Amino acid sequence: RGAARAAGCAAGGFLAANAVILGELAPFGVAFAASVPPRDGAAAGLGAVVGYLAGFAHTGQVRYLTAMLTLFLVRWMFSSGSLARGVRIPRQLLTAVALGLPSGALAMATGGNLYQLVLVGAEALLASCASYFFTRGLRALELGPENLRSTEVTSLVISLCIAVLALSGLTVAGLSLGRVLAAALVLLAARAGREAGGAIAGVSAGMFAGLLAGQPQLMGSYAFGGLLAGVFAPLGRAAPAGVFALVNLCFLLAQGRSVPLGPLAEVFVAGAVSVAVPDGWLLRLVRPAPPVGEVAGETYK
Repeated sequence: RGAARAAGCAAGGFLAANAVILGELAPFGVAFAASVPPRDGAAAGLGAVVGYLAGFAHTGQVRYLTAMLTLFLVRWMFSSGSLARGVRIPRQLLTAVALGLPSGALAMATGGNLYQLVLVGAEALLASCASYFFTRGLRALELGPENLRSTEVTSLVISLCIAVLALSGLTVAGLSLGRVLAAALVLLAARAGREAGGAIAGVSAGMFAGLLAGQPQLMGSYAFGGLLAGVFAPLGRAAPAGVFALVNLCFLLAQGRSVPLGPLAEVFVAGAVSVAVPDGWLLRLVRPAPPVGEVAGETYK
């Protein structure tokens, strides 16, 4: 189990390091490495470093590798010595310090202007927010589906959307794995949470797989398609997939040119994946957890 946990943290760090926005910003690897518990820091840090060095989304790696080194040094400093060991630094602050200090120093050393310094601060803030969602998402995996609450579910969805962003540039047979994962996530959320779940997941997935990955039309098609998929969710597993594919087809036709087969095929593959997921798995996610201090009735049996 320990080896599987380390492998999962390393894979998460690798994926997070390859999530790039605005063509050059990739702070999510640092955020993920700072969000995992200290016992998993080495595996997550190694995965993030490998992702920055040899990932499929190449950016300016120097500042991010420097940020990973800063993260390691800060964690080592606060884990050794009797005085520092008693001080607990929040993971969001740890992310901001590890990323902001080297990025700001590099910007000033290269004669950076005010815009670059503001961009450094905005990136550190974005990484801190991602660290919060990573922390809650990892906690959701430890709690298990029976004990998840709305905050853990939301954080887990946003964490998966960052993985979607990382996989958007990776294609197999001409199909983007990120967009397939995003569409499948919207359909599963629509089945689990009806209109609200489909709309929320559609907006989130459309933002990451669409606007941030260079496909802005997906923001509308995923959001509206997720809403309608939630409306038709009571009719069975195939109905949400069908209406979601129809909405995406209409958005492609509205662009005024021939319908590209790639994006349409991605939606159909995602629909097939969502149909294959049993209803029982989704019911475990939407079943409310017992209030704090209480236990479920099955515990007494």
